[in-house]
Amino acid sequence: MQGNQALREEFDNVITYGPPECKERDYQVTTIKGSPTPIEFGSTKMFVLDTPGHTLEHISYYVPSLSTAFVGDTIFSMGCGRMFEGNPTMFVESINRIKSLPDR
Repeated sequence: MQGNQALREEFDNVITYGPPECKERDYQVTTIKGSPTPIEFGSTKMFVLDTPGHTLEHISYYVPSLSTAFVGDTIFSMGCGRMFEGNPTMFVESINRIKSLPDR
């Protein structure tokens, strides 16, 4: 979450999202959102998914209208991200949460 501070310094009124766990750390998060809270950008609705494992506060975004998920460092084309703070059970649950999303 180090990039949040740089974003907030560069852009006025930028909104940065994070799960409730971010309250305990200084992550420069402006808005707390957890699964499956929607975020709306005009007519596009995204859903926040808690996907801990890579880090405890990792979140992903699912956009049903685009059949798209932004999963960050949870899943890569050749595997999954490194566990910095999470544990294997947590990571598997996060991957299964992503796998449960509709294909289209």
